[in-house]
Amino acid sequence: MQGDLTCCKADAIVNAANTRLMHGGGLAGAIVRSGGSSIQQESSKWVKDHGPLTVGDAVTTAAGKLTCQHVIHTVGPNVGSETLTSEHATQLRHAVWSALLEADRLEVKSVAVPGISTGIFGYPRDLGAKEIVTEAAEFCKEKAGSTALKRIALMNIDDPTVKSFVEAATDEMEESGKRHKDLSEALAGLKVRDTCMESDTVPCTIIGVSTANNNSVSTKVMSLKLAHDKIIFS
Repeated sequence: MQGDLTCCKADAIVNAANTRLMHGGGLAGAIVRSGGSSIQQESSKWVKDHGPLTVGDAVTTAAGKLTCQHVIHTVGPNVGSETLTSEHATQLRHAVWSALLEADRLEVKSVAVPGISTGIFGYPRDLGAKEIVTEAAEFCKEKAGSTALKRIALMNIDDPTVKSFVEAATDEMEESGKRHKDLSEALAGLKVRDTCMESDTVPCTIIGVSTANNNSVSTKVMSLKLAHDKIIFS
């Protein structure tokens, strides 16, 4: 299913931005159209005061008229027509990590992350989804028990990217099970399932990566809850 990040029920959303924070097209343009010109104005002032961002960095602005509280602008690699390299992968992981660190700094409980760089920046969709999921999982493992962030939702406006997210998360669960055989039983219960909450109004597929540290499992491996059709935060 498709999902509009600008309507997402999360405390913060991540914008796939460019280095000058000029939000003209793609997701960035949609965020400004929905949230209002104040988002662009604050972004432009930040660049005027601090200079352009470096690829991999992130900065936060207010959310204007959006339903979320914050917009975290992170800069992924612009692959374009270039040959994909390991440097691009490193930059994408850095962009994801920087965005999640911003969410941690803001002490939000939930954040929605799109397919950074997989749109107009040309990063291959399946490979980009894998890097994003892997970095989100690493963040959860490192920050378990020390962050207010409890849910990371991976969502996108197009079905192919969402499918790539689900496949990448499923692969991550399998790999985690191999690395931690004692967790295989717990991971076996984490399935992709078709469920939703009637109160939710955003049609999308999400991958929630829990950072809660409520038991021994979450101290060793992230807990993945996959749901189709609606975004679910619990």
